Amino acid sequence: MDNWNKIKKSSTFVSVLRFVIFGGIFYYIISKVNMGLFIKNLNNINYLFIILAILISILVIYLNSLRLSYILKNSKNNIKRTRLFLTIYFSQFVDNFFFGFIGGDVYKLTNIKGNKKTILKSIMQDRLTGLFVLFITAIPGVVWYSMTRFYLPFELSSQIITITTFLIALITIPIIYFFKKKCTNRAVLSGKIFIKDTLQLFKDFKLMILALSIQVAMIFNLYLIFLALGWEVSVISSLLYLPLISLIIILPISIKGYGIRELLLIHFFSISFDQVLVFTLLNTTITILHTSLGAFIHFIYESKLSNSKN
Repeated sequence: MDNWNKIKKSSTFVSVLRFVIFGGIFYYIISKVNMGLFIKNLNNINYLFIILAILISILVIYLNSLRLSYILKNSKNNIKRTRLFLTIYFSQFVDNFFFGFIGGDVYKLTNIKGNKKTILKSIMQDRLTGLFVLFITAIPGVVWYSMTRFYLPFELSSQIITITTFLIALITIPIIYFFKKKCTNRAVLSGKIFIKDTLQLFKDFKLMILALSIQVAMIFNLYLIFLALGWEVSVISSLLYLPLISLIIILPISIKGYGIRELLLIHFFSISFDQVLVFTLLNTTITILHTSLGAFIHFIYESKLSNSKN
C-alpha cells in the first residue's frame, strides 16, 4: 500500500510538472505574438488545403485500421474493417480529451470483440510498430541537422550514428542474453514471447510498408496545413524534420507535446510566434472537428448494430 501511495504521489507530481511546463511555454509563445499578424494569418488561410488535410487525416485513420487489422489477424482476432475503422476514429476523438493516447487505446480494447489478452497485445504491438518506423524515419533528420546546423562533415555524422548504434548494441546485448536465458517465471516468459512476436512483426515487409505509408501521410497532412497558412517550407525539410519533431514530443515533458512542438517548429522551420500559434489553433480545430464527425458516425453505426442484434 505504501508503494502504491508513493507511485500515486510521484505520478501526480509529474502531471503537475507537465502542466506547469505546458503553461509556461504557451505563456512565453503568446507573449511573443504580434496580434495584428496573428489575425492577418488567420484571414489568409487557404481552405482548399484545409479540406485536403482533413481528407489525408481520414486516410491516416483508415491506414491505421488496416495496420491494426493486419496485426489482429496474426493473433487470430478478426473484426470487420468498417467497425475497426470507426472504432479507431472514435478512439482518436477520445484522445482529444486525454493527455496521451491511453484513453483511445482503452476504448479499442473494450470495443474490439475477442480474447482481451491477445487484443491488448495487438494494440501494444501496433503502437510499437508505429514507434519503430517513426524512429527509423527520424534518423535522416538527425544526420542532416548535425551536418547543416553544427557544420559536421558527413563522415563525422556517420561516425556519430555508428557510435550511437554501438552504444545501443551494448545495452541491447545483455537484454537479449537475459531473454535467451532459460526461465520459469511466468511474467518473464510472457515478456519474452511478446518481444519475440513483436520483433517478428518488424520483419514483416507488408506491415512495415503500411506503417511507413502512415508516417508519410501524416507528414503530408501537416505539410498541407503549412501550405494553407502560406508557409514557405520545402517538402524535403518536412520529410526530414517532422518525424524528428514527432519523436521528440513523445517524451512526457508537456501535455500531448503542446508547447514543445511549437518551439521545435519555430527552431527547425524559422517561422514566427504568431504563425506557430495559428498553426496550433488550426491543427487542433481540424482534429477535433473531423474526429467529432467520426465519433458521431461511429455512434450511429454501433446503434444500428445493436438494434439489428435485438
